[in-house]
Amino acid sequence: MLTFFNANTPDSVQTGIDTFVRKAFAYLREQNIPEKNWNGDAINIKTQFPEWIQDLYEQNPDSAPVIDFFIFYYRWLFDYEDGYGLGFYLEDFRDIALVNSDFLQPYADDVFSQQLDLNEYPELVENFRRFMLCHDKDYRRIRGTPEGIEYFIKTMFAMDTVAVTTTSAASILIETDTALSASYQQLVKDLACPFSFNVTFIV
Repeated sequence: MLTFFNANTPDSVQTGIDTFVRKAFAYLREQNIPEKNWNGDAINIKTQFPEWIQDLYEQNPDSAPVIDFFIFYYRWLFDYEDGYGLGFYLEDFRDIALVNSDFLQPYADDVFSQQLDLNEYPELVENFRRFMLCHDKDYRRIRGTPEGIEYFIKTMFAMDTVAVTTTSAASILIETDTALSASYQQLVKDLACPFSFNVTFIV
């Protein structure tokens, strides 16, 4: 029996919970919804549970049906075709400081108009959280300005010293204390700088 509460939980309550999960899980399986790419799968359900439950699931999924239950539930909750169609507006539900890293992509999509895929830059996930925690509430107001570019580079790439200068009407000079890789330079151009500006990086 999978324990949901503490040792003081009445057996009748625990049995009722187990029965609910088992029946709900069976119902979801019987729906026979075809396999596809589910929005809900962006959430790593298994890692949200204690390790002992994860271990049970790895040994035999039937020993910890609560994991599969929530996998199916989140698939249904966020799906527009076969489910409730809630959408991935997670900023309405959880504070950015507390939300699991699996939930951060919707924030990035909102701020950077789906131009930053955190799956491609896993090393920047927590930096992006810091960017969101510290940034001006209206970041779009300063985006593209020397102030906005400096803030973006300092928080996203954990740099202490950044100097941004507008050298002409459509040219920007960015000086950092550490060289940025070519891919990071492209991120700065795409996400922080005005479109079509000529951007030069120096150390």
